[in-house]
Amino acid sequence: KDLTHQYTGRLVTVPNAKFLSTDIFNETYSNDYILHTFIVKIKANKNWEKELNRLLTVAQKHCDQYIEKAKHHFHQISIKRQLEAPFIVPRVNIKLKDTESLQLLVRVTVPVNERGRIE
Repeated sequence: KDLTHQYTGRLVTVPNAKFLSTDIFNETYSNDYILHTFIVKIKANKNWEKELNRLLTVAQKHCDQYIEKAKHHFHQISIKRQLEAPFIVPRVNIKLKDTESLQLLVRVTVPVNERGRIE
């Protein structure tokens, strides 16, 4: 898939050595729902909390319709694979890159085929 989350038909091969030296992200944990993360960059000013809360409110509004089904889905996967079920409610974390801006890391639970549209 490319950055717009559209299928490209490309096959990715990861050498075994990369698993020990590089971060590897596997987004195929589930074919139905995904814990999708993206970054929204904002200016570091006195209104940053207001912008963070607005972003969280919008994320919740767009994802509320999926939460119950996704919760059941991830619960079934956690039983099958003996993993802890993930926290699936939308959330926003802050990442500081410089003094001029903040990166808001938004994580939402959405159907796999909706992640690009929701982002």
